[in-house]
Amino acid sequence: SSVIEALSRINTIVFDKTGTLTYSSKAKVFYEGGELSAEEINMIYSLVKESVHPLSRIIKQEVIIKHSVRPLAVTNFKEKAGKGIVGIIQNRKIKMGSKQFVEDNRTAQEFSASGEVYLSFDGVKKGIFRISNQYREGIAQMIFSLVKKNYKLHVLSGDNAAEKRNLQSLFGADATILFQQSPQEKLNYIEELKAEGGRVLMLGDGLNDAGALKQSNVGVAVSENTSQFTPACDAIIDSREIHK
Repeated sequence: SSVIEALSRINTIVFDKTGTLTYSSKAKVFYEGGELSAEEINMIYSLVKESVHPLSRIIKQEVIIKHSVRPLAVTNFKEKAGKGIVGIIQNRKIKMGSKQFVEDNRTAQEFSASGEVYLSFDGVKKGIFRISNQYREGIAQMIFSLVKKNYKLHVLSGDNAAEKRNLQSLFGADATILFQQSPQEKLNYIEELKAEGGRVLMLGDGLNDAGALKQSNVGVAVSENTSQFTPACDAIIDSREIHK
Protein backbone atom coordinates (compact mmCIF):
# COMPACT_ATOMS: atom_id res chain seq x y z
CA SER A 1 0.00 0.00 0.00
CA SER A 2 2.90 2.39 0.68
CA VAL A 3 4.08 1.97 -2.92
CA ILE A 4 0.61 2.80 -4.27
CA GLU A 5 0.52 5.92 -2.08
CA ALA A 6 3.96 6.95 -3.33
CA LEU A 7 2.83 6.45 -6.94
CA SER A 8 -0.05 8.89 -6.40
CA ARG A 9 2.44 11.65 -5.55
CA ILE A 10 4.79 11.15 -8.52
CA ASN A 11 5.57 14.25 -10.62
CA THR A 12 8.77 13.10 -12.34
CA ILE A 13 9.38 9.96 -14.42
CA VAL A 14 12.84 8.68 -15.36
CA PHE A 15 13.33 6.01 -18.02
CA ASP A 16 16.27 3.80 -18.81
CA LYS A 17 16.58 3.11 -22.56
CA THR A 18 18.02 -0.31 -23.42
CA GLY A 19 15.62 -3.10 -22.49
CA THR A 20 13.11 -0.59 -21.11
CA LEU A 21 12.08 1.61 -24.04
CA THR A 22 13.59 -0.84 -26.53
CA TYR A 23 13.03 -4.55 -27.13
CA SER A 24 15.57 -7.01 -25.83
CA SER A 25 14.28 -9.68 -28.19
CA LYS A 26 13.89 -7.62 -31.37
CA ALA A 27 17.20 -6.21 -32.49
CA LYS A 28 19.64 -6.50 -35.36
CA VAL A 29 23.05 -7.87 -34.44
CA PHE A 30 26.19 -7.47 -36.55
CA TYR A 31 29.53 -9.02 -35.64
CA GLU A 32 32.77 -7.37 -36.73
CA GLY A 33 36.16 -8.91 -36.07
CA GLY A 34 38.19 -12.10 -36.28
CA GLU A 35 36.42 -15.24 -37.42
CA LEU A 36 34.88 -17.19 -34.55
CA SER A 37 35.40 -20.93 -34.29
CA ALA A 38 32.51 -23.19 -33.32
CA GLU A 39 34.05 -23.61 -29.87
CA GLU A 40 34.40 -19.84 -29.39
CA ILE A 41 30.74 -19.41 -30.33
CA ASN A 42 29.86 -22.00 -27.68
CA MET A 43 31.92 -19.99 -25.19
CA ILE A 44 30.14 -16.75 -26.08
CA TYR A 45 26.75 -18.44 -25.71
CA SER A 46 27.75 -20.00 -22.38
CA LEU A 47 28.90 -16.65 -20.98
CA VAL A 48 25.95 -14.50 -22.09
CA LYS A 49 23.35 -17.00 -20.90
CA GLU A 50 24.62 -16.40 -17.34
CA SER A 51 23.86 -12.67 -17.67
CA VAL A 52 20.62 -10.76 -17.11
CA HIS A 53 21.68 -7.68 -19.12
CA PRO A 54 19.42 -6.86 -22.12
CA LEU A 55 22.36 -6.84 -24.57
CA SER A 56 23.48 -10.26 -23.32
CA ARG A 57 20.00 -11.63 -23.96
CA ILE A 58 20.04 -10.19 -27.49
CA ILE A 59 23.40 -11.81 -28.29
CA LYS A 60 22.27 -15.11 -26.77
CA GLN A 61 19.20 -15.15 -28.99
CA GLU A 62 21.29 -14.27 -32.04
CA VAL A 63 23.77 -17.13 -31.61
CA ILE A 64 20.93 -19.60 -30.95
CA ILE A 65 19.28 -18.60 -34.23
CA LYS A 66 22.46 -18.64 -36.34
CA HIS A 67 24.43 -21.51 -34.83
CA SER A 68 24.06 -24.93 -33.29
CA VAL A 69 25.31 -24.20 -29.79
CA ARG A 70 26.01 -26.28 -26.73
CA PRO A 71 26.50 -24.93 -23.21
CA LEU A 72 29.91 -25.16 -21.57
CA ALA A 73 30.79 -24.92 -17.89
CA VAL A 74 31.57 -21.37 -16.74
CA THR A 75 33.66 -20.69 -13.63
CA ASN A 76 34.51 -17.40 -11.89
CA PHE A 77 31.60 -15.66 -13.63
CA LYS A 78 31.28 -11.99 -12.71
CA GLU A 79 28.88 -9.34 -13.96
CA LYS A 80 29.97 -5.75 -13.45
CA ALA A 81 26.96 -3.43 -13.61
CA GLY A 82 27.24 -0.98 -16.50
CA LYS A 83 30.55 -2.53 -17.62
CA GLY A 84 30.40 -6.14 -18.75
CA ILE A 85 30.77 -9.83 -17.96
CA VAL A 86 33.73 -12.14 -17.52
CA GLY A 87 34.27 -15.83 -16.90
CA ILE A 88 36.61 -18.79 -17.37
CA ILE A 89 35.58 -21.41 -19.94
CA GLN A 90 37.86 -24.34 -20.82
CA ASN A 91 40.79 -22.53 -19.17
CA ARG A 92 40.25 -19.44 -21.33
CA LYS A 93 39.26 -16.06 -19.93
CA ILE A 94 36.45 -14.50 -21.95
CA LYS A 95 35.28 -10.92 -21.44
CA MET A 96 32.37 -9.10 -23.04
CA GLY A 97 31.18 -5.55 -22.44
CA SER A 98 32.22 -1.94 -22.89
CA LYS A 99 35.48 -1.09 -24.63
CA GLN A 100 36.97 0.16 -21.36
CA PHE A 101 36.00 -2.99 -19.47
CA VAL A 102 37.29 -5.43 -22.06
CA GLU A 103 40.56 -3.53 -22.47
CA ASP A 104 41.05 -3.22 -18.68
CA ASN A 105 41.18 0.55 -19.01
CA ARG A 106 40.46 1.50 -15.41
CA THR A 107 41.32 5.18 -15.84
CA ALA A 108 38.61 5.84 -18.41
CA GLN A 109 34.98 6.39 -17.49
CA GLU A 110 33.24 3.07 -17.99
CA PHE A 111 29.83 2.78 -19.56
CA SER A 112 28.07 0.64 -22.14
CA ALA A 113 28.63 2.13 -25.57
CA SER A 114 25.56 2.35 -27.76
CA GLY A 115 24.85 -1.15 -28.93
CA GLU A 116 28.54 -2.10 -28.89
CA VAL A 117 29.65 -5.20 -26.99
CA TYR A 118 33.39 -5.84 -27.19
CA LEU A 119 34.76 -9.38 -27.00
CA SER A 120 38.17 -10.69 -25.91
CA PHE A 121 39.76 -14.07 -25.25
CA ASP A 122 42.67 -14.23 -22.81
CA GLY A 123 43.10 -10.46 -22.98
CA VAL A 124 43.23 -10.30 -26.78
CA LYS A 125 40.44 -8.37 -28.48
CA LYS A 126 38.52 -10.57 -30.91
CA GLY A 127 35.70 -8.41 -32.22
CA ILE A 128 32.61 -6.31 -31.56
CA PHE A 129 28.90 -7.11 -31.58
CA ARG A 130 27.00 -4.07 -32.87
CA ILE A 131 23.33 -4.01 -31.88
CA SER A 132 20.62 -1.74 -33.24
CA ASN A 133 17.56 -1.51 -31.02
CA GLN A 134 13.89 -1.27 -31.89
CA TYR A 135 11.52 0.78 -29.74
CA ARG A 136 8.63 -1.01 -28.11
CA GLU A 137 5.15 -0.73 -29.55
CA GLY A 138 2.97 1.88 -27.87
CA ILE A 139 5.90 3.90 -26.49
CA ALA A 140 5.09 7.05 -28.49
CA GLN A 141 1.45 7.08 -27.34
CA MET A 142 2.49 6.44 -23.74
CA ILE A 143 4.94 9.35 -23.76
CA PHE A 144 2.35 11.67 -25.35
CA SER A 145 -0.11 10.76 -22.60
CA LEU A 146 2.43 11.46 -19.86
CA VAL A 147 3.36 14.82 -21.41
CA LYS A 148 -0.32 15.83 -21.47
CA LYS A 149 -0.53 14.99 -17.76
CA ASN A 150 2.40 17.36 -17.10
CA TYR A 151 4.87 14.80 -15.79
CA LYS A 152 8.50 15.87 -16.07
CA LEU A 153 10.22 13.23 -18.22
CA HIS A 154 13.86 12.19 -18.23
CA VAL A 155 15.88 9.52 -20.03
CA LEU A 156 19.15 8.24 -18.57
CA SER A 157 21.05 5.98 -20.93
CA GLY A 158 24.36 4.18 -20.57
CA ASP A 159 24.63 4.32 -24.36
CA ASN A 160 26.22 7.06 -26.44
CA ALA A 161 24.22 9.79 -28.18
CA ALA A 162 23.55 7.86 -31.40
CA GLU A 163 19.85 7.63 -30.49
CA LYS A 164 19.50 11.26 -29.43
CA ARG A 165 17.45 12.36 -32.44
CA ASN A 166 15.02 9.43 -32.12
CA LEU A 167 14.57 9.94 -28.40
CA GLN A 168 14.13 13.70 -28.74
CA SER A 169 11.41 13.18 -31.37
CA LEU A 170 9.63 10.77 -29.00
CA PHE A 171 9.97 12.80 -25.81
CA GLY A 172 9.89 16.35 -27.15
CA ALA A 173 12.12 19.34 -26.49
CA ASP A 174 11.23 19.69 -22.81
CA ALA A 175 12.48 16.26 -21.78
CA THR A 176 15.98 15.85 -20.37
CA ILE A 177 17.93 13.11 -22.17
CA LEU A 178 21.38 12.17 -20.91
CA PHE A 179 23.77 9.61 -22.41
CA GLN A 180 26.87 7.74 -21.26
CA GLN A 181 25.48 7.52 -17.74
CA SER A 182 27.11 5.01 -15.41
CA PRO A 183 24.97 3.29 -12.73
CA GLN A 184 26.44 5.65 -10.11
CA GLU A 185 25.67 8.73 -12.23
CA LYS A 186 22.08 7.55 -12.63
CA LEU A 187 21.76 7.19 -8.86
CA ASN A 188 23.26 10.66 -8.32
CA TYR A 189 20.88 12.17 -10.87
CA ILE A 190 17.87 10.70 -9.05
CA GLU A 191 19.18 12.20 -5.80
CA GLU A 192 19.47 15.62 -7.48
CA LEU A 193 15.91 15.43 -8.82
CA LYS A 194 14.60 14.57 -5.35
CA ALA A 195 16.59 17.42 -3.78
CA GLU A 196 14.89 19.80 -6.23
CA GLY A 197 11.44 18.62 -5.14
CA GLY A 198 10.96 15.81 -7.62
CA ARG A 199 8.91 12.81 -6.55
CA VAL A 200 10.51 10.29 -8.84
CA LEU A 201 9.29 7.14 -10.55
CA MET A 202 12.19 5.24 -12.17
CA LEU A 203 11.75 2.49 -14.74
CA GLY A 204 14.78 0.43 -15.67
CA ASP A 205 16.30 -3.01 -15.95
CA GLY A 206 16.97 -4.88 -12.76
CA LEU A 207 20.79 -5.03 -12.87
CA ASN A 208 22.42 -1.84 -14.16
CA ASP A 209 19.73 0.39 -12.66
CA ALA A 210 19.47 -1.28 -9.24
CA GLY A 211 20.92 1.73 -7.39
CA ALA A 212 18.75 4.27 -9.22
CA LEU A 213 15.63 2.12 -8.73
CA LYS A 214 16.28 1.94 -4.99
CA GLN A 215 17.03 5.67 -4.73
CA SER A 216 13.77 6.65 -6.47
CA ASN A 217 10.54 7.23 -4.59
CA VAL A 218 9.18 4.33 -6.63
CA GLY A 219 11.40 1.97 -8.63
CA VAL A 220 9.87 -0.34 -11.23
CA ALA A 221 12.00 -3.09 -12.79
CA VAL A 222 11.08 -3.75 -16.42
CA SER A 223 11.66 -7.40 -17.23
CA GLU A 224 11.25 -9.74 -20.19
CA ASN A 225 11.74 -12.59 -17.75
CA THR A 226 9.90 -11.91 -14.52
CA SER A 227 11.91 -14.56 -12.69
CA GLN A 228 14.96 -12.31 -13.11
CA PHE A 229 14.59 -9.10 -11.13
CA THR A 230 16.25 -7.06 -8.45
CA PRO A 231 15.12 -6.81 -4.83
CA ALA A 232 16.01 -3.12 -5.06
CA CYS A 233 12.71 -2.42 -6.85
CA ASP A 234 9.22 -1.68 -5.50
CA ALA A 235 7.45 -3.42 -8.39
CA ILE A 236 8.08 -5.47 -11.51
CA ILE A 237 6.37 -4.87 -14.85
CA ASP A 238 6.40 -7.31 -17.74
CA SER A 239 8.13 -5.50 -20.60
CA ARG A 240 5.20 -6.22 -22.92
CA GLU A 241 3.02 -4.00 -20.70
CA ILE A 242 5.38 -1.02 -20.51
CA HIS A 243 3.19 1.07 -22.85
CA LYS A 244 0.49 1.02 -20.14
